[in-house]
Amino acid sequence: MTPANLFRPALLMLALGLAGGLSGKEDESSEITAVVATVHNGYQRTKLPDNTFKPETFAYGEGGFTGTPVKDKSVDDMSFLKVAQAIAPSLGRMGYVPSPEEARTNLLIMVYWGTTGTDQNASGGYNIGPAPLPPPPPPPVIISGGRGGTVPPPPPPPPDHNSSQAAFDAVAGAQNRRRDQDNARTAEMLGYDAVLAQASARPESRSYLDLVDEVEDTRYFVILRAYDFQLMWKEKKQKLLWEVRFSIRARDHLFDEALVSMTNLASRYFGQESKGLVRKPVPVGRVEMGETIYKGVSDPVEKEKK
Repeated sequence: MTPANLFRPALLMLALGLAGGLSGKEDESSEITAVVATVHNGYQRTKLPDNTFKPETFAYGEGGFTGTPVKDKSVDDMSFLKVAQAIAPSLGRMGYVPSPEEARTNLLIMVYWGTTGTDQNASGGYNIGPAPLPPPPPPPVIISGGRGGTVPPPPPPPPDHNSSQAAFDAVAGAQNRRRDQDNARTAEMLGYDAVLAQASARPESRSYLDLVDEVEDTRYFVILRAYDFQLMWKEKKQKLLWEVRFSIRARDHLFDEALVSMTNLASRYFGQESKGLVRKPVPVGRVEMGETIYKGVSDPVEKEKK
């Protein structure tokens, strides 16, 4: 997902009821939420004397659903507007304020959401193919006549090439390579790529196997990418300032119910470095949508042409 593929959307400006328009009611369950956040091109938050962040204005850009399509109504029924409403309170708590005016907008925050998953079974181990054919037993010891001594048998002939075993090995190897490729793409999508590569030095370790399980399990994820709005609007140039990727296991959960809680945890890294992958348990909440106070759609690129 390179910046060249992410743009030319209509810009959606939202002024939402941040204080009470949406809330997450915690239940007794919890799940590991994985977060990785990075900053780019010298971006840095400014702190005020009271140690809060200086507010920055933003507009949403619709990145849309991406990842692996699954029959899951909790994702299928989530429109861009619903996802934007869900993450708006967390953005507001971190000092990011929605703006309906292009000239006063600092950031364009692109929003992506979706699911991951492969056709491999988690925790199944790599396919090593059928067990190799056992070698034939050694020939019996030959008893010589005469003095009653023994004569060692001649060395066995080299085994014939087994075409069936070679075919099994080739299929297993191809499956393992495909699995590695699928895992690499998913790990990059979720932000697991660096920590998974480091753990792969010990593929037999519990930490590596746990990471593989998380990558191969179906996960709900959200990606936010913040760009310099003014630079894009005035000069048509893309300048990435910060990015955050966060995800949670889909099994036993629903995207619309887990979205608030996972966003709350991830929000502490909005516009900041997480210094690698962070995995923490958080309560899973339920979503209650509030009213949209203001909603408008504009495309500053098209407006400038008129």
